[in-house]
Amino acid sequence: MIFFKQLAVFLALITLNTLAQAHSALENNGNFYVIAGTGSLAVTYGSTSTNLGTTGVVYSGYDFNKYIGIEILTGRASSENNVVKLNFAGVFLKPKFPINDTVEIYGRLGTNSSTLKIYNASVSESTASYGGGLNIYPFDDKKQFFQLGYMTWYKKSGYTIEGAEVSYGRRF
Repeated sequence: MIFFKQLAVFLALITLNTLAQAHSALENNGNFYVIAGTGSLAVTYGSTSTNLGTTGVVYSGYDFNKYIGIEILTGRASSENNVVKLNFAGVFLKPKFPINDTVEIYGRLGTNSSTLKIYNASVSESTASYGGGLNIYPFDDKKQFFQLGYMTWYKKSGYTIEGAEVSYGRRF
């Protein structure tokens, strides 16, 4: 519980600092964006791992400037035989750094609320989540982008839920 209080204070301080420096806003590319994607998640408990197969994710985000933004997420996954099901939602701070005109690296740090159902058993918890990846801007207007990322969504009580995703984003 202390960790989440420290994380909340840390995120609040970074957000306030970023808002104070918001004069370096994006160049007419749009601060709001939506990202939709797919990926593959694995649930690991001890030495046992189950692949959840196709995972759908949707992010909504706002960039305070070209170096930091905030995102909310919702996602859903289930194993091929529907034995394992996962629903998750989160809020993330998203620091990023442009490498060149078409590629930037990003990180995500935040909290994620997950409901994991295995057969008839269910676990619902909120935990810290983290990850990172690349945003690739293949078009000159920089309003559309592709995202390649890897996230650890849940790591607690011997369980780990993590995986890669490929997404398409659009700025408004």
